[in-house]
Amino acid sequence: YMKKLVQGPKFQRKDESSSRGPYRKMLAYAFSLFLRRQSFLYNVQARALTFLKRKYPIRNPHYLALRGGPTQLSVEEQIYEEVGPDDERPILDVLLSADVPGLGERGNLVKVHRNRFWNHLYLLRLAELPTDERITQLNAEEHEGKSVLCGHAYEVQQRLLNMTLYIPMNPNAQWVLTPNHVKVAFRRLGIMLDEKNITLPEAPVTPETLGMFHVHVNIDDLAMVPVESRIFLYQRLDAKTCTRPPANVFRKIRLIDWVTDFRDDELRLLPGQSTRPYR
Repeated sequence: YMKKLVQGPKFQRKDESSSRGPYRKMLAYAFSLFLRRQSFLYNVQARALTFLKRKYPIRNPHYLALRGGPTQLSVEEQIYEEVGPDDERPILDVLLSADVPGLGERGNLVKVHRNRFWNHLYLLRLAELPTDERITQLNAEEHEGKSVLCGHAYEVQQRLLNMTLYIPMNPNAQWVLTPNHVKVAFRRLGIMLDEKNITLPEAPVTPETLGMFHVHVNIDDLAMVPVESRIFLYQRLDAKTCTRPPANVFRKIRLIDWVTDFRDDELRLLPGQSTRPYR
């Protein structure tokens, strides 16, 4: 009898567990159906969103339609191709349709930020999206050579335009300014030039010339850059020391970084808007 009492609850638990088995299977089956439905809805939502882009760029920007320009799209401009969502890259490869100083020449493929392309280069018809037909057409054109300054040469041009060259000269002697004097003055600032690339003003510069004059510098036979210049008459303080011209002669310049977005100070405000915070 005691053995039956001990074994009784054991057999009873086994019967309860066996009775719960079908319910567990039903719950597992219902949960699997729920997961399948969720995955199906996710796939349907993902397939319902499609990204398209024009295969050929619009030749006439939209703002021309406001001025009476053509409003209808051509057949090529109505052709779209499907792209993925990852194709929205911040940096675009664009084809220059005109010479852009500091960026490149007509027919060059360059990398620029998408906002600088759509909001500046594309509106001014300076660049377009590259296609095989346009690349072949622009490469077939005859190019006589470089026409604009790019890279380091463009930076040198901007620095020369925003500087004042002080040419140290002896006040106790009679002299006439020569290209060699200008070359030495540039060398003091770390700029190496040949005398053949320096053009002096037509009027001779002498110790009596107290005002400002311009010296022209030739860069790669593409640009003649006028440089503001002044004569600095140094004073001898002792046997080994004399006064020196100012060293801080360069003003700040702003070079466009084409692969970055517009800065806040480069954006134009609409009429009635202000950068002041709302109070």
